[in-house]
Amino acid sequence: SSGINAEYGEEAKPENTARFLLDQLYVISETIGQYGAGPTQVMTDWLNDQISPAYWVPNHLVTSCHACKVQFVPLAKKHHCRACGQGFCCDCSSKSKPVPWRGW
Repeated sequence: SSGINAEYGEEAKPENTARFLLDQLYVISETIGQYGAGPTQVMTDWLNDQISPAYWVPNHLVTSCHACKVQFVPLAKKHHCRACGQGFCCDCSSKSKPVPWRGW
């Protein structure tokens, strides 16, 4: 096998390649994290945006809670609604709304 994961003895299947990529991003994130929480949050937001459903508003565009309009501080936890994809603060998020038409 001559894929990206050959050094691990794995065939270069899409799921193996994705795992390899996530492992490498984790290493990068850990390295950046040694220099401060800000760069780590940027990397985490970027990674989450890459794997989030297409209808979710990207993290870097969510600057305030969609419900209460409170501005997010730089390292604030953002919750995305499974139905509409907007960002909400912890207080305004139900964190568990079933949305069967979206597969949640």
